[in-house]
Amino acid sequence: MFTVVRALSGKSVLLGYQRFAATTIDRTILLENRDLIEVLQNRDFLRSLPGDSLGRCYLYFMEAQNITAEGLAEASMNGELPQGRDHQLYARLPSADWEQLLTRPIDEVRALLKISPPKVYPEMRGAI
Repeated sequence: MFTVVRALSGKSVLLGYQRFAATTIDRTILLENRDLIEVLQNRDFLRSLPGDSLGRCYLYFMEAQNITAEGLAEASMNGELPQGRDHQLYARLPSADWEQLLTRPIDEVRALLKISPPKVYPEMRGAI
């Protein structure tokens, strides 16, 4: 999701906004002025989620790697995240209700978004 934000510049900001606002969930996100970074920073909320949820898996990963949501966003903006996986995947990730998906089992979220589990997660600390 951060990769999409980094990619927006010049006229592409307006075009990106128009594409983002084209779906019902995206319009809802804009109207409700949601802040996903704020949700991802709320470790108490993430800890309250079921152990197999996307949110708890995210929290485990972030704590194990000693990184923060702000750090990931900043690294993405600076082009510092490791490249890989399917770039078409990044294009469809913003159009999702992430706050709701955080509460669902990670395997269910992967199936819904057609994301195969990675064979090995890359070490992130050196990239951030």
